[in-house]
Amino acid sequence: MSVQRHGSRLCLFLLVIVAAAAAASSSSHPPVPGVGFSLTPDYGVAAIYFQNGSHVEVARIEGSPAYKSFMRKHDNTTSIVEGVPGISLLRNAVCPPLQPLGLAICKRDFDFDSCQGLLRSLQSSVASYLGTTFCYAGVVVPDQTWQYQDYIINKAIQSVGLRLTHRVLSAAKLVMWANHINNPGTPHYQTQAVLSVDYSDSGLNVNLFADDEGVADVLRQVYDQQLGADRREQPGHLQAVKAVLTEVTKLPLGYDLYGHPMPDKIQRVVLYGDAVMDGGFLDTLKAVVGADVVDNAHSFEPVFAAAIGMATSAFERENWLDFNVEPAFGCRWRSRLYDAPSEEL
Repeated sequence: MSVQRHGSRLCLFLLVIVAAAAAASSSSHPPVPGVGFSLTPDYGVAAIYFQNGSHVEVARIEGSPAYKSFMRKHDNTTSIVEGVPGISLLRNAVCPPLQPLGLAICKRDFDFDSCQGLLRSLQSSVASYLGTTFCYAGVVVPDQTWQYQDYIINKAIQSVGLRLTHRVLSAAKLVMWANHINNPGTPHYQTQAVLSVDYSDSGLNVNLFADDEGVADVLRQVYDQQLGADRREQPGHLQAVKAVLTEVTKLPLGYDLYGHPMPDKIQRVVLYGDAVMDGGFLDTLKAVVGADVVDNAHSFEPVFAAAIGMATSAFERENWLDFNVEPAFGCRWRSRLYDAPSEEL
């Protein structure tokens, strides 16, 4: 009986030591840089955010034709074989040698392949800059409500050995983060109206936010891939752009997250995208919301802003004490980011 009691105490003592060692290990490495990917319909960009508040714009990588096609699909109503438990594992095991036979169950998924390829290129660019592998990243897209796109991106992220710090998010909100949008001293009961506008070759994305000291709630959104800058020479293009801007900013602006009436004008404008500085577009925007607010618009790194904002948020999320997203098997062992003690890379 005494031997059994001593044995139980010894086991408990060992468990306490192991738990303490694990806790010490998890907190002993220095803060890990945050990595952000922004996937647009034409290309992907990557950025890194560091503990000292600096950031690096790592890469802008053009997507393949298959990738560009995938990122323009609002939905895919075909049945998803992977939804059946066990089928995905079976496909991965038996399909590679059978691919030439053209079996239906082994049909290549070009959407997944193209997304995986771009993510792998972004991953390699970041790892090359850091000088080591990394385990987590955040991803933003133009519109996070596109479920098929979300499904493919999540699947592709897992396949390259990364894990998401957040769910896939909309770029417009993270661009506000990168531009340090916050409430400019207005009364606590009144939020500010912020218009976030992406004008790129691939489309127009307009978001109206109610922002209360950095807590942003989207009130209206229009994302139209037919109104991209690559069509600016078409008759009526700027008139159609103006119609969208007018619709999103029409008064009254509605109510904020707390049910209070919104201000009666747009107070901040945030600009991003690869064509957002186009003169004709800016003149159109000024005609809708006013020259003063556009002349004072926030336009920090228009192409990379979403990735920078995501990297910043990923840094904060990953270095929280309660961050508990499991990395891919063996990822931490292969990376020097999680070694201790050492300076952040």
